[in-house]
Amino acid sequence: MVRQKRHRMQYVLPTGSGWAVIEEGRHVPTGIFQTMDEAAQDAETRAQRYHTDVIIYGMDGPLHFTNY
Repeated sequence: MVRQKRHRMQYVLPTGSGWAVIEEGRHVPTGIFQTMDEAAQDAETRAQRYHTDVIIYGMDGPLHFTNY
C-alpha cells in the first residue's frame, strides 16, 4: 500500500525577526523573511504546488485567505 503525503495549509505569521512561513502541524518555520510580501510569495508558491490554502496573519489577526 502506498501512503500519500498530506500537504497542509501554509501560514504567514509575524515574528520578532521578520515574517515566518509555517506549514500546518509543524513547529519549525519553513522560511523566515524580512517582509510580509516575501513570505506571502513563498507561501503562495508552496500552496499552489501542493494545492493547499494560505492564511496570512498581521499584527491584528487574519488579513488574507487564499484557496488554491
